[in-house]
Amino acid sequence: MNTKEGVILCCILLVGLGLSFNANACSVSNWDVKVGITDADSGSPPPVGTTARMEELCGLEVTSTSYVQDNSPIDGEDARIRLRFYVLISESGSSEVILLQAFDDDSASTEAFSISYKSAGNMFSFSAPGVASSDFPAPTGWVEIQVDWEAGVGFRYWVDTDPNVADDNETGTVAGAGTTTHVGMVRLGAPVAIGDVTMLTYDSYQANRTTSIPTLLDCDADGSGTVTISDILTVIDEVFGDPQELSTGQPDCDRNGTVTISDILLTISTVFPPA
Repeated sequence: MNTKEGVILCCILLVGLGLSFNANACSVSNWDVKVGITDADSGSPPPVGTTARMEELCGLEVTSTSYVQDNSPIDGEDARIRLRFYVLISESGSSEVILLQAFDDDSASTEAFSISYKSAGNMFSFSAPGVASSDFPAPTGWVEIQVDWEAGVGFRYWVDTDPNVADDNETGTVAGAGTTTHVGMVRLGAPVAIGDVTMLTYDSYQANRTTSIPTLLDCDADGSGTVTISDILTVIDEVFGDPQELSTGQPDCDRNGTVTISDILLTISTVFPPA
């Protein structure tokens, strides 16, 4: 289909298929472009612990200048994009590394906005051309970042805050960011240089036009949408199972990049809160 509606449907289906690093059996095949990245960087199913992940089976490890590229936005037409991803940063030194860049088209002609991590000061930085960036302290462990960019309107972001609870209560905004640049492509990874950052691990990227994207539920190890006794049993199977059973939800309850007995205890306390 060559109609605008047909292309929109294609984009929706990509998101519905889980345009993310842990889809399709730990494959990066859903991404339109891969530079310096292969399936091997997304880890593999058991044995457990080969690659940190926020949900399901795998995350994506970036240890050099490399990126994956999402071409699903429509060049010159998508005035608004909402996206979400999780990042786990292993760092040393004082480099600033760009985590995500959004451009007007698949050829990266004009940048709309970018998100970077500043090792010096441990800050996330949200930027758009021609205006001052907005910085926010980076929490430890897995961090959720959500963005709402609208050409001619502005640039809002959320850091470990669920926009579905209070969509107007964003973590911050980039003042003056509202150029007419439409988003036609997104790059995620270390697209410019990784500097002296040791490793970036990504998971659970999703993007669409206007709808806020659900925050993952910590301790929901079986992925059912609620935290129950089943999740306790699921994370126990991952930590102590023989053979090990990999959790298909969000077992890394403390978000530290590994699934251990600590996550079992946190899941138990979530299901059975102390009096």
